[in-house]
Amino acid sequence: MPLRVGGLRSATAEAVMRGLNLEKKNFLVTGVNSGLGKETARVLSLCNAHVYGTAKTMQLARDACGEIGAERATPMQCELTNPDSIRECIAMLKKKDIKLDGIIANA
Repeated sequence: MPLRVGGLRSATAEAVMRGLNLEKKNFLVTGVNSGLGKETARVLSLCNAHVYGTAKTMQLARDACGEIGAERATPMQCELTNPDSIRECIAMLKKKDIKLDGIIANA
């Protein structure tokens, strides 16, 4: 059954999140370089959240986060098929004392 927002039969991510202020909230979004990850990061940033965007390569993450803007998105490399890459990503978050309010693991 489609999601109903404001009488609409279906809704966009922007419509669902409209009016939500996520200022001072941090979210890690995997697969930020395309598809649902990219759209999720974009809409979270529109709601004033800070996004830690991961992708297989740092260049892909940089490109995607660059579209959002440095004040709202931080690129991180995290290849989810590589346990060492995942550990490095976690270590970087811990080193910078980043507290996450949510993780969107869509990739």
